[in-house]
Amino acid sequence: MPACSSARRLAVLAVLLCGAMLFMLHHQTHPTSPPVTKHPAPTDAQNSTLGFSKILVLNTPARRDRLRNMQALARHHGLRFEYPGTVSRQEADRQAGSQGYLLEGTHLACYLSHLHALRHIVDHHVATALILEDDIDVEWDLKHLHAR
Repeated sequence: MPACSSARRLAVLAVLLCGAMLFMLHHQTHPTSPPVTKHPAPTDAQNSTLGFSKILVLNTPARRDRLRNMQALARHHGLRFEYPGTVSRQEADRQAGSQGYLLEGTHLACYLSHLHALRHIVDHHVATALILEDDIDVEWDLKHLHAR
């Protein structure tokens, strides 16, 4: 793997972690936020959301093949996925020019899509969520492994 690609991945990960920390800090310092909706106990790894309140899948509209794969995966495992939408590379490039992001192209689109998913979680008062990308590689005995 080229060093440039590794550096970009680390940069994306660092930005995502910083965003998550800012989100948590904001959530702790704003007690007027509406109460979080109660959902099934997160210990039930055998349910349709693996114990999370929701499973969100990031799928770009251009990748219908990946959408079909995720739908097949959900059917096979009896899982319930939600698709909150993503930011296209073109939209990310427009935002990069106007807002001065350090990332660009598909890396910025990926970051903004994850940020959009986090906003979805906050806006819908989701207690717990698992965010997946549409190219995830999952074991066929996922629920058994997750229950351990």
